[in-house]
Amino acid sequence: MVILYFGALAVVFCFVVWLGIKDSRWATLIALTMLSLVLGAFPWPTVKIPGAATGLLLLVSLVAVAQGLADQLRRSARALQNGYLKWLFGFTMLLLAGFIISNNKDYGWQKIQYFVLKSVIPLVGFTLLAPFSKRDVKVIFGAVVVGSVLCALNLLTYGDLSTARAVTAEQRNPITYAREICVGAVVGIIWAIVVFKSNRTKRSKVVYGVGLTLVSLALFSVAAVTGSRGPIGVGLFSIVVLIGLTLVGGAQKARTVFSVCGLGLILFAAITTVGPGMGTTAGMDRILDYAEAGKIIENDRERLHLIQRGLDLAIANPIVGVGVGGFSEKGRIYPHNLFVEVVSEMGLLGALFLGFLIWMPARVLIRAFTLGKIDPEKCGLMSIWLFALGNAMVSGDLASNYMVWIAGGFSGILYLPTKGRGLKGGSRPRRSRLRH
Repeated sequence: MVILYFGALAVVFCFVVWLGIKDSRWATLIALTMLSLVLGAFPWPTVKIPGAATGLLLLVSLVAVAQGLADQLRRSARALQNGYLKWLFGFTMLLLAGFIISNNKDYGWQKIQYFVLKSVIPLVGFTLLAPFSKRDVKVIFGAVVVGSVLCALNLLTYGDLSTARAVTAEQRNPITYAREICVGAVVGIIWAIVVFKSNRTKRSKVVYGVGLTLVSLALFSVAAVTGSRGPIGVGLFSIVVLIGLTLVGGAQKARTVFSVCGLGLILFAAITTVGPGMGTTAGMDRILDYAEAGKIIENDRERLHLIQRGLDLAIANPIVGVGVGGFSEKGRIYPHNLFVEVVSEMGLLGALFLGFLIWMPARVLIRAFTLGKIDPEKCGLMSIWLFALGNAMVSGDLASNYMVWIAGGFSGILYLPTKGRGLKGGSRPRRSRLRH
């Protein structure tokens, strides 16, 4: 497995270097995507330098910013004025203001730093590399899927499958591994569905679509060894929702419906049989044990108490909350629900910002998804954002759910109109940032 993992890593590295020689912008896009969304693709357990991952992400983000400024200063400046990024900057300022009143400044400051490093700076880098062509977007989503595959190989190489969570505390969080593996699985499944309704030849549909499906199923199975229910459950839920949107968007032909149903049956069979068949890992046993009647309620009781505590804090401090990191007086404790975390620590003002940051990509993406021809770029973008948003409601804190902010920012880069403030009524954008 070590040889397979490092062999795959070497192939990806050589491809990025070769691509960088041809087009440095694409190499930067791939590196920024993998470091910001699927960081577990790289062998960090072997790197003994503290903060190496964050430092490398910051370096690549600054390279993207420099490239954007050097190549297209005027166009990039206009790109930075998109509504989503403005609200995200405002949200960051609100975080800094909330830090002042926090009674847990250690965790509050750590959360702000991580939010800026993992979400704001990378998104600025993506924005300054805009506008994107359709090929650029495919490169980004391809990097997500490849990164998820490398994450899976990394987990199988360095993880201990005899334990319920597969990784130790000295390594990365098992939920983080599961999240970064499942996001590639969701994108792959949605791409496969789109391929079955595309204008490709019958043979290429089968090869491309079935290949993506098998890769995605394998990723779900590997994610199961972490024993993490949240990312897997949210991933399956996202697929169901996106299939519905695909049908609404003009995919009512009988062959597409049969293809979707077939993929759904394969997915269900793989998760329930192929996954446990990988050796009946302790992580899979953990998930299956939780499926027993009453056990989920018992296991999640602590998180329900955290959510109730967050709501109580929000009611007691409705306007500005208890401050960033102030959910607990000591330690890194949070309610594992993005909305409850924001409303308890930042009050109604923070909830207002969060509402806009969710509403803007949802409105733009759903309309882009249901108006006109469905294409892989729109489907892939929607799958990342919907998966990230669902996961943020059951796991992680504001800073660790960086996928929500980055995927939401993609909507501002790709689909918000260049002129005007957004979509009005049921009309299409007058001009999209996505080039053909």
